[in-house]
Amino acid sequence: VFHGCSFNGNLIGCAVGLVTMRDLTAQRIASMDAAMLGIRTALARRADQLGIEVLLSGMGSVAGIAFAADPRRHEDGPSELGLASLFHLACLSEGVLIGPGGVLTVSTVHDAAAVSHAIAGLSAALEKTAELLKSLH
Repeated sequence: VFHGCSFNGNLIGCAVGLVTMRDLTAQRIASMDAAMLGIRTALARRADQLGIEVLLSGMGSVAGIAFAADPRRHEDGPSELGLASLFHLACLSEGVLIGPGGVLTVSTVHDAAAVSHAIAGLSAALEKTAELLKSLH
């Protein structure tokens, strides 16, 4: 069962959230936003190279990816195995954790090396998805 929530009343989680808000500066927010812009740009470029039509959404440090060929999302039917679910699994196999519905986030601890790792893993996952799409046609 997927249940998304930031803290769920967990006292340790709430304390960490309070420290995070105290230490979250405009500079850190701008850095996260720039990192996600780089990820979204790289994903769009790689999808275009592979001939996959992706729908990228998001703002700031949060993004989402969906596939025009199969718009089913995890949230719409968790038991359905659509492209989003297969992309999610491909990302995991590449060492990149995204939300099951194609949600990507960047935090203050993601440095340039982490962003580069994410871009490489997401790109490899897109390649696996492209191969799957070709095999279906």
